[in-house]
Amino acid sequence: MEVILRVPPSVPLDQVCNFIIDAETAGFFGVAIPDNQLISRDTYLTLGLAAQCTSTIHLYAMVSNPVTRHVSVLASAMQTIDELAPGRLHVTLGTGAAAVAAVGRRPATVKTIAETIGTLKQLLSGEAVNFNESESRLSYASDRQIPILVAGRGPRILEMAGEVADGVVPYVGLHPDNLTYARNLVVTGAERSGRTENPMEEVLDVHVGIAPTPTEARELSRPTCAYWASQPSLANLLRNAGLSVNIGDKVVTWAEAQQLAPSLSDDFVSQASSIIGAYGTPEDLADQLTCAEGRGISRIYVRPSEGDALPHKTLRAFQEVVFPALKNQGLNY
Repeated sequence: MEVILRVPPSVPLDQVCNFIIDAETAGFFGVAIPDNQLISRDTYLTLGLAAQCTSTIHLYAMVSNPVTRHVSVLASAMQTIDELAPGRLHVTLGTGAAAVAAVGRRPATVKTIAETIGTLKQLLSGEAVNFNESESRLSYASDRQIPILVAGRGPRILEMAGEVADGVVPYVGLHPDNLTYARNLVVTGAERSGRTENPMEEVLDVHVGIAPTPTEARELSRPTCAYWASQPSLANLLRNAGLSVNIGDKVVTWAEAQQLAPSLSDDFVSQASSIIGAYGTPEDLADQLTCAEGRGISRIYVRPSEGDALPHKTLRAFQEVVFPALKNQGLNY
């Protein structure tokens, strides 16, 4: 069970790098740096500094988009960081909904993301690419493969990931029916492009809330439960897992979901939280991850309940309880 911890660069980068050093020491497989240019420090500068101050931990951009980052600039950043940390960089692409909305742009289309992946692979392999009738290449390309993943939850983007990406980050929660749904879509895309023998990296995107008691942990999930219930595609995932959802047909923002959260019943929150992610005491979390490993989940991206603050509490819980418990149950991490 390889665990990747979300680390938002919401404080000065010297503090972020010190935290990433602690994450490496604690035993995390990787850290994931969100890419939202007006909320936190620059993702790729953070990854570059992290590459210099660590030696083994894997470094994820989670999630970049081809609207706010031109493909040539993205290729340059990727190649530069890979020189500092060969084999440790993973870049995830998605629609960039929040990042692009902040600058008044529309999210990237599935087609644009697929085309961006193709262009990135050309540039990183040293091939020439045409940009508006101007032929250019990345002069310092190493031709060393840097994994490019796709994050998403909808049918079109998950199928596209199977067709062209090196990996996929499904945002579908932990319920086995939703995991099967996502995997089937990825397989459909892979078969369409004849990639049936090429194993893909799968990183399951999971919300995690840790507290002294299960009841307190479930309360941490309440805003996320409200958000899932108010988004049609996410509400369908709740229904697919057997939960009745009837919260209205208005799509709400995250801020509106936080206002809506207190109106949810305790029973709904209890059921929804078990579908969305892993909530409980540190010991509960170890048990839930062991069950997840039994469903073939070997790599997870942890979204801690600390939000955009550095997740010190989550790091300590994994280091002191979760990782030792996984080791005692015979799992590598």
